[in-house]
Amino acid sequence: MDKPLQVGENRALARAYGKKAGNAALRRQLGGLGQCGMSAPRIIRVRSGLRVGVAIVGRWEETRGIPNSDSPELGAPLTQRGKTMKKFLIATTALTLSAGVAAAEVKFGGDARLGMNYDGSRVAPAQSKTWLEKRVTINIDASTTADNGVTFGARVRLRSDEVAGTAVNGARVFVRAGGLTVAGGNILGAIESMPGVYAPSVGLTGLAWSGMVTNVTGRYFDWDAYSSRGNGAEGLEVIYTMGDFTGHVSYSSTKLVGVGGATVDTLSAYGAYKFSGWTVALGLADGDAVNDSSDKIVLTVGGKIGDFGVGFGAARNGKGVSKVNKFAINGSYAMGATTISGYVASESGHGAAAAVPAAKTTFGLGASYDLGGGASIVGGVERTNAKKARADLGVSFRF
Repeated sequence: MDKPLQVGENRALARAYGKKAGNAALRRQLGGLGQCGMSAPRIIRVRSGLRVGVAIVGRWEETRGIPNSDSPELGAPLTQRGKTMKKFLIATTALTLSAGVAAAEVKFGGDARLGMNYDGSRVAPAQSKTWLEKRVTINIDASTTADNGVTFGARVRLRSDEVAGTAVNGARVFVRAGGLTVAGGNILGAIESMPGVYAPSVGLTGLAWSGMVTNVTGRYFDWDAYSSRGNGAEGLEVIYTMGDFTGHVSYSSTKLVGVGGATVDTLSAYGAYKFSGWTVALGLADGDAVNDSSDKIVLTVGGKIGDFGVGFGAARNGKGVSKVNKFAINGSYAMGATTISGYVASESGHGAAAAVPAAKTTFGLGASYDLGGGASIVGGVERTNAKKARADLGVSFRF
């Protein structure tokens, strides 16, 4: 059994911890702790994702049972001592709610959209050309910062839409120190994260994503990217930012997930530099796809001239018999809450093993109206390289 402390000792211990907590008002409240006549307290720190709480564990002693007590409440009625205990409980509750914020935190955020989608390439009656478009994404980000300033974190995502229901994806886990980030698992991927790659896209959903210079006929999204439903590339990546420069290297391999058979590796990288409101990025990808079809060299340039946004992209997708060159220009114009955007893209130089599109040129036009609070009305139309029209319209918002 714990040895009872003298009231003066109890009070001193409480004041010492109150001083450490850095709360003067709380120290004054805890200064009367000894008057409660509790046995030797053991201070336990409880660290949660949001706050730090304190519990003081002990047992009641009759005040008159403390030898040489200097308490002014010696022999006081229980009702009066109950008032003192009430003050103590209020003080400890205040400490739980107002103590320093813990290093660990968990954040929730995401986005949602609702509208209508049209695809002229669908064949009726087996497929409807018009359908309801809805999607909700919830990101769960958790992180903690070590005493040396290094941040450890992870993200998982919940995704629900009108086609595949709801799913939880594979986690991306990272370590960050200053401008250096090392991550593993469901990685972002260098080409996927490269500035300007997604710039030539329109509409609520991106429609067919035909403006992206990394997408060519028969080979769409053939690079490592973060998956909202599955485990993704299951690779490793390093991202480094210093001033206006950002570099990103990513690597994925079937060896990293223990898959037998032939090894499939993908190594990608980009470097980007910002200056005077412009960003220039150069990316490379080397994969093990048949005929080197997933190999890429990508260049993007983007910036603003007054209220106009402009961009240019070029890529060599594949090499040898699978080579396809693609170029795109995109632009936007902001008028108050309204933004108009568009793009024109063209494929050329199709090798012997590359699919030839029905139309080498694609184009799209989109518009959005900012409602405030992260909500917008968004729509777009596009002609794909299959010479078919696509369109959508709806509302999107972030939370």
